[in-house]
Amino acid sequence: MKRVESIEIENVKGIKKKKFDLDLIPNMPSLLVAPNGFGKSSFAIAFQSLTAGGIKLDKDSFHCNDQNNDPKIVVTYINNSNVPVISNADKNENSIKDHFDIFIINSRIVPKAKKLKISGNIIVTSSLEIAPISLINKVPEKATLPCTAVSMKARFGDNGKVVPNLGSIFGNSHFICALEDNVDFEKLDGARIINSTPTDK
Repeated sequence: MKRVESIEIENVKGIKKKKFDLDLIPNMPSLLVAPNGFGKSSFAIAFQSLTAGGIKLDKDSFHCNDQNNDPKIVVTYINNSNVPVISNADKNENSIKDHFDIFIINSRIVPKAKKLKISGNIIVTSSLEIAPISLINKVPEKATLPCTAVSMKARFGDNGKVVPNLGSIFGNSHFICALEDNVDFEKLDGARIINSTPTDK
């Protein structure tokens, strides 16, 4: 597969019918950026609802909360022979699974509270924890990805400096020496350094 050309979604949450013209390259990161209310969550819900047998939406995820609005996803991609291929999913079938592996990762932040009883007093502490994410249960075979810093900089064009290739920098011995001379690495261990000087009163 060379790239995903478009994704069309119908009747999912806030999306009645919308075609997203894209240029998604396999194994290269892509960002979907839009203001609130432009359908990012609906886009995610559409793919999160994919099962082997079709799209299975929660009752609150149908467009306009109407379960008669049948959901649909159409993915068009360009194969290695430069031929457009269309795969789709609806409530009865899912041919997208034959060409793509899909993982939807929602916010993993979970609030936690702990209650301690100290000297008859109840002390409550709260925290936010991030649940672990596991895409697969075993380490995959080593593979070489076609995505490199050089190719990504080329795709960014005039803004390529936002993705510098740090490998060459850290391979420069002069830079490493300068880094060691100018950075106090003791401050990076999380310990606070306090210098106290006695004074005469």
